[in-house]
Amino acid sequence: MIFKAFFKNVITRSGLFKAKLSSADLYSYTLSIDNGAEVMEAFAAFARERKISHGSIRGIGAVESATLRFFDPISKTFKDHEFNEQMEIAHLEGNISTLDGKVYLHVHAVLGKSDCSTVAGHLLKAKIKGAGEFFIQRYSGKFERKFSEEIGLNIYDF
Repeated sequence: MIFKAFFKNVITRSGLFKAKLSSADLYSYTLSIDNGAEVMEAFAAFARERKISHGSIRGIGAVESATLRFFDPISKTFKDHEFNEQMEIAHLEGNISTLDGKVYLHVHAVLGKSDCSTVAGHLLKAKIKGAGEFFIQRYSGKFERKFSEEIGLNIYDF
């Protein structure tokens, strides 16, 4: 199981996380990702399950491994960095939108190592080891992305 979801005090289990509706507005959720689960997979599954096409994500927790990406605007390519050690999620912030009609996540993370140094970048993947506590805010409307040849990234299509 990767999560459990709580809505109006009813537990919904989808195999990745658990979540609780945080407010009466039906747009704020508290998400707890299960130990051993992959973070980005859980976020995407939750967004698909709740049909969230415009929102934000923030949170903290701990991971045993992570892959962070750094974007080089000159070459318009990402360089991936893998970390295989226990780290704290000191800060995680991101957004939810769509690309070609499918859930698209843009998430950044700051991860703290055991020597208190940090690494940061675009979060490609991470595996929870301990707690994974997040807040997801759903916004009205839909925000679609498109690829920008000029920038080399998938950007909002306003």
